[in-house]
Amino acid sequence: TEVLPTDAEILYRYATERLPADDPLRGELLPRANELLGAVLASNFKGLILKANNLLALGDRAGGIRQLDAAVVSEPYNESNRFRLAQLLLYECELLAAKKHVEQLLLINAKAAPYAELLKKVNELIELERSRHGSGPSS
Repeated sequence: TEVLPTDAEILYRYATERLPADDPLRGELLPRANELLGAVLASNFKGLILKANNLLALGDRAGGIRQLDAAVVSEPYNESNRFRLAQLLLYECELLAAKKHVEQLLLINAKAAPYAELLKKVNELIELERSRHGSGPSS
């Protein structure tokens, strides 16, 4: 039998950086990395990010969002992860949750144009939802 590394980060990086999405080996390495990560402690920021990335690579968007949300709670001033979380929430049509994170980003860094652009997009979608359904969006 083949021996795989026991470092989840090595497995994740190799699978996502070196293998095409349809490679069968990628389909073996990502679940193994996820298995090695197990239950990541909320205080382990790097582990939370790695687990979020791994789950997203596996196609588990909900699991990735949960891990990324825990990472944002762990390090609330990390702009790149909060921005990524807001984008994922927007993609999942969790408009109010996305808006909350973008507003927090603007409190952290009011001069960042991408944050203002994302907030504008979220607000437009919220208005569209209100006009279509006569009430606010979910979440």
